[in-house]
This record gives sequence, C-alpha cells and structure tokens, in this order.
Amino acid sequence: MRPNQLLSSRSRLVRVASLGAISLGLSLLMVSVSMATVGPNGPVHHPRYGWMRQVAPASGALLFSAPAFTEIAPGNGGNPFLTGNPETFSTPALGDLDNDGDFDLVAGEEMSGFLYFENTGDNANPSYTQQSGGANPFDGLSAGKFVSSLSTGKSAPALVDIDNDGDLDLLSGREDGQFLLFENVGDASNPSFVEAASLDNPLDGEDNGSRSTPAFGDLDGDGDFDLVAGDLSGALFFYDNTGTAAAAVFTLVSGVSSPFDGIDVGDHSKPALVDLDNDGDLDLVVGEDTGVFFYYENTGDVNAAAFSAVVGASNPFDGFDAVSKSAPAFADLDNATGVDMVSGNTNGDYYYYENADPLPVELTSFSAVSNGSQVTLSWTTASETNNAGFEIQQRVGRRFEVVGWVEGAGTSNEARTYSFSTSRAVPGRQAFRLRQVDFDGAFAFSSTREVSVALGGAFHMGDVFPNPFNPEASFTLTVAQTQNVTVAVYDMQGRMITLLHSGSLEGEQPYAFRMNGGDWASGKYIIRAVGERFESSRIVTLLK
Repeated sequence: MRPNQLLSSRSRLVRVASLGAISLGLSLLMVSVSMATVGPNGPVHHPRYGWMRQVAPASGALLFSAPAFTEIAPGNGGNPFLTGNPETFSTPALGDLDNDGDFDLVAGEEMSGFLYFENTGDNANPSYTQQSGGANPFDGLSAGKFVSSLSTGKSAPALVDIDNDGDLDLLSGREDGQFLLFENVGDASNPSFVEAASLDNPLDGEDNGSRSTPAFGDLDGDGDFDLVAGDLSGALFFYDNTGTAAAAVFTLVSGVSSPFDGIDVGDHSKPALVDLDNDGDLDLVVGEDTGVFFYYENTGDVNAAAFSAVVGASNPFDGFDAVSKSAPAFADLDNATGVDMVSGNTNGDYYYYENADPLPVELTSFSAVSNGSQVTLSWTTASETNNAGFEIQQRVGRRFEVVGWVEGAGTSNEARTYSFSTSRAVPGRQAFRLRQVDFDGAFAFSSTREVSVALGGAFHMGDVFPNPFNPEASFTLTVAQTQNVTVAVYDMQGRMITLLHSGSLEGEQPYAFRMNGGDWASGKYIIRAVGERFESSRIVTLLK
C-alpha cells in the first residue's frame, strides 16, 4: 500500500482582487479579477478565469460559508431563464462569452446542437435572451452523428480555456460517450467556434460508453484543468491532466487511484465542481436521472481530492427536484453572497437555485502557531447567531479528522476570542480548519490554516488513532532524510499480517498510513517501521 503524502510544496492560487463568481465545471472569476498559478512549466495566468475556489476576501471578515439555496421553478418570478423552450434535455454551462462582466449560458440539447442565451442584464440582475443564427457563436455546430440528414445525440457542453490563450473553448460530451472539442478561434469578446481536428482534441478516442457529460477543475493542485465525466450508467470517470495548462494531455485514472472511485448516482450522472463550503478545494455536485442532486464534500485538499457523500439536511440540495435528468452548473449570477446554481432537465427547462448563503458566525481572524510538537489555533468572531460551537479538524492523509471541540457563545453581538491547542501534530506541514456548528445541526467550514512543525530527530512515528480500533486505524511517519523504509503489521508471535509499505520515503514529509483489521482476529498487534537509520514500533489493540 502506498502512503499518502500529506502536503505538497507546490505554490497555490495567488489572489489579487475580490472574489467575482464561480461557474461551470471549472470556475470563472469576473473580469476585475486576475489570478495566477504556478504550474509544472512556470506561472500560468488567468486574467478572466480561475480555479473553482471561494477563498476569503483579502481584507475584512473571514466568513464561514454555509450555502442555503432556494429553488425557483421555470416561469416563476426571480428565475431569469426563459420558459417554453422547444428543445429537450437541456444541459447548461455558464461563462462570460462576450467579455462584458456577466455570465452567459450555452446549453446542450436532445438533437446535439448548442443553444446560446446571452445575459442582456448585468452581473447583479441577470436576464437571458436566446440568440440564433449569426448571433449564436455555436450556430451550425453539432456534437452528434448525422442520420438521414438529421443530427442525433445529446450534447453536453463544458466551457474551458483548454489552450490557455485567454478565451473560452467548448468541450462537449455526446450520445456515444465520446468528446468533441470546439476551439474558440475568435477572442474573449468576439467568440467564434470551430470543431477541432482529432489531433488537436486531447480527448479524441476516449469513450465513456454513452452520454458523456464533462466538467473541469484542478483536482491535484498542479495548475491545469483535470476532467471528470458522467455517463448513462451513473458512474464518474476521472481524467488527470498530465500535460500543461496550454497543452493538455488527459489520462484516464481508475480504481482506488481515482477520487471518484465508488461514486454511482444511478443513471445519467452529470457532475459539476465547485467550492461550496469555502475551504479552498473543489466539492462535487451530481445531477441524475430522477432530477435530484447528490452532494459530495471534498474532505481531501487542493492537492489530493477525496469525496465523501453528504446526505439529508446537511446536503444543501436536499428535497430539490428538477423533474428529471438534472444537470447542474454554478456561477454567482446575482453578485451577492455566493454561487448560485442552474439546472437543466428532460423537458428543456432551467431551474434556478438562488444562494441566500446565511452567515450566522462572522469570523474576523484565524491563525495557527506551532511550538515544538504543539499547535495552537486562535480565532475571533465579531458576532454569532445560534452558534453551538467549533469542531477542530486536522488533515490526516487525504481527509480531515476531528481533534477537538470548543463551545460557542450561542448568540452574541460582541467580539469573542477562542483558542485550542493540540499536541497531536506530527513533523512537517500540518493543516487545520474549523467546522462551525449551529444548535440545529447546520454547519459551515472555515478556510484552512497551515503550520510547520519541526522534526526533532531522525524520525517521528505518530500515535495510532484510534487505539483500540475496529476495523480501521491510522498513523503518520516522518523521516528526517530520504531513505528506504518498510512498514508492516505483525501478530504477537512475530508473524507478518500485512505489509503497509516497502520503498523510499522522502525526508521531511509526513506520510499517513491506514490499516484495516476487518479480517483479523481481536487482540494485540505490533506495527513496526524499519528504515536505514531507525527502527520503531507501536502496539495496537483490535477490539471487535
């Protein structure tokens, strides 16, 4: 089993202006935002587009983000999208296609064409007008096959700057499970799309089986867009971009190496990536055949995504129903408190989900400081409403685990200061966040804070947690110098039960190991780590 490296040294997104809006299966920021990332071949600039991250403003309150959506059906007041569309199987994507600072909409449909709805309002008061003929930059394009002079097959567009030239291109899924790329040969203000040649389509030849539905986002923190695609079966396919932001190369990743492994929503999966909990990484929302929405929180981080299902009242889309074959897309359409959602459906309608984004706790500061192996978190709130308290979470491997709890002030209009200390911090870069919980069970996350913890010797082997355990437990190991290390579990008679790792570990990097005793007998076991310059062991107890 390969260990999970907890943190990467790659640079993060650089924020130089206020948050604009998040959209698509990638994210877009308004034209007043300039973003920069560091990719494998140096800086990659995105004057109009950024990754799908909602981070705290550079100054002022560091607000918890807990989205609360209101469903506005087609034809009802407050829904800016047209009703009575003759085309069926609407599959929307949002992006600023004319560089006027607001979000326009392009939609796939039953007969494989692309509908274009220009936002003739503005970024605070959207109003959509369908354009046709020469006013539709997608006029005449098709993602389908031609049978008896008719184009058939359902188009499913995603907007992405695939060649890093500063304008939006379009990648479409199609009925046969393949992907077509339409390159923007115009510019950011005057788009003009042509179907790319097979050699220029980085997804040429890829086949998801039937009804592919792509979405883009940077899931591994390397500064380029990766891709997740749904299909008729309800599963999700992950394509890692092993190329660059300007020259994408997509590699299908399957099994446990895929962060979407095991996710299946039934039929007609349609994914969207968006940072819903304001923790700096991309979460997942999936539409499906019956019209509901599945929500999966990213419990990993920007470098290593890991998705966990959120159900019931904790799912901000719980109880919503877009009738059939929901197809979500995200953007801050009203320039208000957070990202809104629009969904297509079988009938060709567009359901609008406005984000009221209530913020019961206003967080004005949050810091993490280390002293030896101890880390102290400090934070201040300006006001609180219905606040039961704060769950302290620390990243262990690809997931966050609970390490403590601090009671809140309930309802208060006065500034409050809190702190929490933990000695469960292993050497290396460590990450913490707060999960603010209301008395009614509603919750929201803070942004993440990272801190360096020094390594005091040749190695550090953390405590096994939990201990006793059943059936899973985890621990961390950090070595001062790069070396070959063997980590294994033995019974009390010295017989190896399982080999967790055999190979090189990089110095000064914490690694997380997880073991599963589901097939073991209850009793005591020894975890032994042997390196070139050290040897250490821990005794654990399995209680079934």
